[in-house]
Amino acid sequence: MNNVKLESYLERHLTAKTLILLDTYWYLIRPDYENIAIKSTITPYTGDLKKIKYIYTESIRKAQPIISVNELDKILTDSSLKLTENNNKDLAKYFKSQLFYTFLFRDDKLDGSSEGDCKKILRKNRNNNGYDLPEDFMVHKEEIYDKIKFERTCILKVINNFSHDFMTNRSDNWLYKKAAIPFVWHFNKNTKLYEQHPNIDYVEEIIMSMPALYITQSILTLFGMSGHVSVPSGIGLRANIYEENILPKIFLIEFQGLYAVIMNFWYVFSFFVLASSIFIEKDRDTRIREFIIGVIPIYYGLFLVFAVHFEFARLMMPIAPFIIYNFLVTISIIVEVLKDTYVLFSNSTQQ
Repeated sequence: MNNVKLESYLERHLTAKTLILLDTYWYLIRPDYENIAIKSTITPYTGDLKKIKYIYTESIRKAQPIISVNELDKILTDSSLKLTENNNKDLAKYFKSQLFYTFLFRDDKLDGSSEGDCKKILRKNRNNNGYDLPEDFMVHKEEIYDKIKFERTCILKVINNFSHDFMTNRSDNWLYKKAAIPFVWHFNKNTKLYEQHPNIDYVEEIIMSMPALYITQSILTLFGMSGHVSVPSGIGLRANIYEENILPKIFLIEFQGLYAVIMNFWYVFSFFVLASSIFIEKDRDTRIREFIIGVIPIYYGLFLVFAVHFEFARLMMPIAPFIIYNFLVTISIIVEVLKDTYVLFSNSTQQ
């Protein structure tokens, strides 16, 4: 629990993503100003990026050619005190965290112990002290930080590369996904074994500290994000799939819109088929088949929303055939009901 700090969360996300909703009665449903759906979209940042880059650049230029982590941290902290507006202060704090944890450390570990840009041979310093990261990192953190050196000219280049587009694109849901990376299995080249984060056992403690919040947010994810399919997809746009394809866009985009509707409301169709198999269907074999096909997506989807927190569009693909089948059965039942209703209405009118 001690390794998961609120301050770290606030520093690594734009202010708009972390604003707390003041209405405390809704904290279980909507703890932050942005809901689950908005958090997954790009939110414009606030603050003067050019001003912050200028203040940081001028302060670093006055430093020594080689700067330690602690020295750089102090330089950036002291220079940010010149800012008076809250938006600029928040953006400066976020800028600093991105500089450290995205470039200088490239933190694929929560403790920031991995290699990054501008370093003066971190591994040599670490091996001379005999520290085996990440287990010993937190114990000797200040000593290691004092020995890690950065090149001033390299830092200035990194800061200069911070652009409006970069800061805007950082406001999507990637940083929420990135937080889970240290907890997945990593291959240790020395032991030739797959290992997990040493503090993985704390995940249960974190969840059980507020189980109601975990349950409500998972349920909201079920109804809000589990079947989300963007039209057109971002991956397809970046790979030029829509532009460099022999198929017309009506099949690639318009039909994808229909698929998105089916996937977004997968739980509706699955529950409908499940209920139909129990209360409506009279044929025994059909009842058993539709019961199983209705249950599988529900079970799988519930497992996903309680076990993972992103990549639902990909993770739901194995059960896409079940969902499409449930959609077709639902449409078929609705058509039959409408047909029977029309026949009854016509007969009553004729009489």
